Amino acid sequence: MSIFGSKIKIAEPAELAYSVWYTNFIKSYDKLRALKIKTKDDSFDLYHLLFIPWADVKSDNPKYIKYYLKQSAKALLQLIETATAYDHNGKDVLIDMDVMQNVVEPLAWAQLNPDTQLARQIFLVAKHLPYDAPFDTDFFYRLSDEVVKLGYARRYSRAFYNDNIKNDLRKLVFNPKCMDFGAIGELFDIHKFKLSKEEFEILWPKYKSYLIDMIQQYSGNDIEVDENGVKHVPFSPRVMGLLCGYIKHFVPGFDKEVHDGKYTVCESDNHYDSWWMSNYISMQFIDKFDAAICEMKAAQEKDAVKRLQLEKDGLDKQFANEIQAIKDFVADRKVKIQNIKSKKQEIEGKLKAIEEENKRQETERAQAESQKKQAEFEAMAAKLGVNPADLLALQKKKQQADVR
Repeated sequence: MSIFGSKIKIAEPAELAYSVWYTNFIKSYDKLRALKIKTKDDSFDLYHLLFIPWADVKSDNPKYIKYYLKQSAKALLQLIETATAYDHNGKDVLIDMDVMQNVVEPLAWAQLNPDTQLARQIFLVAKHLPYDAPFDTDFFYRLSDEVVKLGYARRYSRAFYNDNIKNDLRKLVFNPKCMDFGAIGELFDIHKFKLSKEEFEILWPKYKSYLIDMIQQYSGNDIEVDENGVKHVPFSPRVMGLLCGYIKHFVPGFDKEVHDGKYTVCESDNHYDSWWMSNYISMQFIDKFDAAICEMKAAQEKDAVKRLQLEKDGLDKQFANEIQAIKDFVADRKVKIQNIKSKKQEIEGKLKAIEEENKRQETERAQAESQKKQAEFEAMAAKLGVNPADLLALQKKKQQADVR
């Protein structure tokens, strides 16, 4: 009979690829490892309860091992039945159904059947989840999914320094499924790789799209606008350093082109490495880089006619870029002019409203003053016991006599 007794029944999980187990476990590992299970007699961290094989529990006291397994079984049974644990504040946490099915139950089954091949596979994955676990080259190659494999390598700071897998990582970071600019920059910097022609042609179009999106969407306070109205946004240029390092060998003087005060690179260890510098990028620089690529392709072409055609295509592109830059400049100025007009109209409207309000207040004041005088005049007439109209006529006669 199982140490769980006859009450608990956990179906044997399907035998999945290591990549699937790793993906399932890693999604909930951080959350689960912070939770606890409290039974009537004891409490357990889910980290110890689920992710560490009971076979690995060490003690010189057989009675303790027996007690530990019995209490662990109770805690695990409670977890399976209630799907509830508690956090560091003692607050109950309900575990999602998919986490129960894809993580908790398979690990519980593995604890129940530790001598089976499937349990050993499950715990092989589990022991590679902690951040402080050593990077395992053999496990890296067991992972069949490229995205998961790269994610596993990136989880450990020293993995990219592993000479045994550096060439496989180099292929992996350029895989369309998991192309990662940060991983490319880091890997090439560590091993001082230089881009191949094929890698350059894969990398630049994707990196260019990334840069354009960043320039268009960036809204930080550290944007710079130069005297020509060109927007420069900060970015981490490790990959651009690699691209520049490749192209400079084919385009004489390109070094001077990139030292434009906004985007700069420095040469280090025979390749361009600018990741540590504070850099800015603009659409104009991207256009410069595209023009340099046309020059590079022309320089690489051996056929004279094709080379001239490529040079012409490059110049045509530069010409079109300059025309577009002018159009963009004019369009930008039109927008600014319209904004100024709108602001001016808004201020004029406010001034007019203030003027009309002042006129209204002056009219009301004059009316109030007139009404006050009329009331005082009528009060005087009443005091004298005369008709107000007669009193007004006497005042007018007096004024006329005074004028004569």
